[in-house]
Order: sequence, then structure tokens, then C-alpha cells
Amino acid sequence: MLGIILLIVGIIGLIKGKISVTRTKELRRPASILVSLLFIAPFPLQILVGAGMGTQAVVDGEQDIELLKAKASRIGLVIFLICFLAGLGLAFVLAKPKIQDAPKRKSADYDDFDDRPTRPRSTENDADRDDRPRRRDELDDRPR
Repeated sequence: MLGIILLIVGIIGLIKGKISVTRTKELRRPASILVSLLFIAPFPLQILVGAGMGTQAVVDGEQDIELLKAKASRIGLVIFLICFLAGLGLAFVLAKPKIQDAPKRKSADYDDFDDRPTRPRSTENDADRDDRPRRRDELDDRPR
């Protein structure tokens, strides 16, 4: 469970570029990227180690699957703890006081732009309006 939470925090840290460490401190780029990668790293490392151990077991001809699972789970736990503690330690060391973000603008009064009031058109120049089409066709003989 802690591994999944760690993965989610790592992905959010990569996307947002900041990780809240305490109520008053946070990590911002580039430190947040380093810590996020450390939080994500246990999963690919465990897969690689498990694949390597399985390959070695096949080459050696070992038949005891339960022993292999126990070794892989202990090594996976060690990998997880190293990445977690290294990431947590770096997060506390590199954390800086939170910066207040700029206040967000209020959204427009209209949530549907089709209902917004339109500007009235002027009717005084209707007689002078040019009704020619604005598209140029290949039959158009005007110089370009």
C-alpha cells in the first residue's frame, strides 16, 4: 500500500513540479523531480531484479520457487526502503518555505458564452456595405 502511495506522490511531483513536505515547506523544481524519480524508482528496479533472479534460477536449474519468491521479496523490500528513505531524507533537506502563488482570477460572470450579451451593430453604414464575396476563387481575374 505504501508503495502505491509513493508511486502516486512521485507521479504528481513530476507533473506539478512541487511536492508538499510539511505544512510550511515544499519542494520545487529541480529538487522535486529528483525526489519524484526516487519515489518512482523502486518499481522498475524490483522488476529488473526479479527478472534477473528468475533468469539466474532457470540457468542454474533451481526448482524451489518459494525460496526464490522469499529472496525476491526481501530484496524488493530493501530496494523500496532505500529509495523511500533516500527520497524522504532529500525532501526534508532540500525543502524550502512555501511561496504564495498569485491569487487566481475570478471566472467570468457568464458560464455559457452563447448567452453573453452582444454588441449592437451599427445601422448607419448598411447602405455602404460591400456584398462581394470575400473568398478568392481561381476564376477571379483581379491581380494579386
